[in-house]
Amino acid sequence: MRKSIFFLLSSFFFCLICLVAAAQVVNPANKKFSVYKIDVNPNATKDGLRGISAFFSCEYLLSDAEYNGMKNAENKVRMTFYASISDAAGEAAYQAYDYPAYKKQNNYVGTHFADETVLMPQNKAQGLRSTGIELFVPFASTSLPEGNTTVTFALNAYNEKAGRYENIHTQKVAVNKPATYAVTLQPERITVVDKSGKRQEVGRIEQDLFALPGAKPAAKDIAAFANVDVNDALQFTYCEGDVVRLGLRPSIETGLLRRNKPRLLRTRDNKPLPAFDNAAALAGEWPFDTKAAQTLNLKNAALDLTLAVRKYRIPAVQLSAFKVNPFATHDGVAGTSVSFDYKATVAGNLPPLTAWLTYQPRNTEQTVTILNGKVLSGQARLDTTGVLTLDKAAGGRMEVFYPSYQILLQDPDVRRQPNKRFALQIRLGNNPYVIARKETRQDLTLQTLREATLPVALKLRDTLVGGVAGVTLALPVAFPKLYFDTPETKRLDVTDGSKDGKTTEMLRKMTVLAPEAQRVNNAVKTTVSYELKQPRGAVRLFLPYTSLTKIEEKPVSVRLAALVADGPAQTNVGESIANIQYQVDRAKLRFVSVGIANIRLKEAKPGNLVWRIRSKDKILYESKPIAAAKLIENLYTDAFYIHEDDTLSVELLKGTAADNMKTAARWEKPVKALTAGEQIEIDPAKQPNNTDDGDTRSLTVSYTAQ
Repeated sequence: MRKSIFFLLSSFFFCLICLVAAAQVVNPANKKFSVYKIDVNPNATKDGLRGISAFFSCEYLLSDAEYNGMKNAENKVRMTFYASISDAAGEAAYQAYDYPAYKKQNNYVGTHFADETVLMPQNKAQGLRSTGIELFVPFASTSLPEGNTTVTFALNAYNEKAGRYENIHTQKVAVNKPATYAVTLQPERITVVDKSGKRQEVGRIEQDLFALPGAKPAAKDIAAFANVDVNDALQFTYCEGDVVRLGLRPSIETGLLRRNKPRLLRTRDNKPLPAFDNAAALAGEWPFDTKAAQTLNLKNAALDLTLAVRKYRIPAVQLSAFKVNPFATHDGVAGTSVSFDYKATVAGNLPPLTAWLTYQPRNTEQTVTILNGKVLSGQARLDTTGVLTLDKAAGGRMEVFYPSYQILLQDPDVRRQPNKRFALQIRLGNNPYVIARKETRQDLTLQTLREATLPVALKLRDTLVGGVAGVTLALPVAFPKLYFDTPETKRLDVTDGSKDGKTTEMLRKMTVLAPEAQRVNNAVKTTVSYELKQPRGAVRLFLPYTSLTKIEEKPVSVRLAALVADGPAQTNVGESIANIQYQVDRAKLRFVSVGIANIRLKEAKPGNLVWRIRSKDKILYESKPIAAAKLIENLYTDAFYIHEDDTLSVELLKGTAADNMKTAARWEKPVKALTAGEQIEIDPAKQPNNTDDGDTRSLTVSYTAQ
């Protein structure tokens, strides 16, 4: 991942650090906590960052059994405290689990979490307690609007064994958030200097560039991350008055966002510089000048780095009327609609606003961005990553529809773990800073979809295609048109209802006539698959009579399934059990078995023999090469249907390779003239079609016809 990241960490890591996937939320009414001596400072400064600080102590009202049940492997009870902040409308403006690594014991600037040991009392009167707990939330980590506002500040706790305790303490707090700025640093020129003083311009160095929050030296590189590469930009956000430092460190350095893979220096034309001997001196740290103009220069003994600076003040955005309807339909397709109103004034020189819709599956803290929506109202465009780019000048009402089948493609477990929370985030362009957010708890139980219609009765009929007599089978299928507005593969699967797989064996031999569909590979022997090119129509299949080996007297059963597939993921959106009835005029067909044997040669010159069966228009069978011998006694046979207006031919060919085979003997007869059976001995020298090669003495052709 080579793009900048600022305060954007998957809450999945939060599960590993302080929340387990199945952690229950304990009802705060249980009154297991008594918070006292609390001091919340809404205008604090800590190690060069402005934000909200909280100092408090807590008494635990736990029974002996509850306390013992919370003990860990070290026989201690550990409690993790974290804050949450809601704006005046009750919407979440800060989520601690976006910052799992900001813990007090790791000396990070923002103490978003505090791990405390529950202290045993010296006497029963004191009770279980933790004292002097500190939490600090930088303003830059919140989505609060600039200026004065009243928020609800809440304390929460978590124990690995007992789960989460939410809102153990809440209070209203008046805050005055400073202006927030988004910064993009784009490397323009990278010059390295080796130990001899030689300067060379390069396109990439093996160091990573970080924006380090605050003035504390121990603060790690969580705030921002990017390679130093002329093709990559570094993005970060800070609040007015914050201290920000820029740091270069080797990419193999241990840290939360390290890839542990060093990269070589590269010239601008991508040639490696393996001989550069001053790499260690590239590392460094510089203060970021928040008043920097259009360029910034970072220098040390080994580096001269020029960065283009783009800085803009993050505008205020108002979100309202955020609604999720999990029972929506659009153009006959079931799905979920999401709607919201927004107001914003975005200057023309700023990136457009972007909206990110996520959901949180039940029993997990991981969030998933919903993809593949369709804008129903409002001025916006939706890309393949799920990002909704809003028209800066429009504002107003937005509604986006997400088809259920695409949600199932993206997350097959959504039926098993229905969504429990939807969140809408507004950002500026691709900057990860959240300007405004809305959340709603909403279950989304997706039912089995049956939106594609499939037949229950099919007929195999006589037909003539290109002058060739045979049978045709039409497999009608209809998808809602909306399915074909997206690039996923729409497919029809036909599965044999019998154990022998004869029906799908026949389907594999059939030619797809219409361009609206094509057969695609399916590794399952009893299933044949067709990719569909249009929402309505039929997969039309043709099979010459001569490829038909059996005419079923009774209807045969197949299972039809309409599927939508995106790579290995697929969703069943329609299904039926259909019967195929053979409507074939048997009176005009003959079922023949044809064989050749007793091939006698005069000299058996080195080479091979091949025998063929032909109809009027095509080769029906061709044997593998048989090594020439003076006498070949075995009888080789093949069986098939053939129309009475056709002609049956048998040929013997000789040669040393496939490209020089020549006819040595031929027999043919109109199908109407076939009797119940014959054995015909052929002498090439006596044949009127002059196929005598001077070496073939005779052979026997036999057939039976029904």
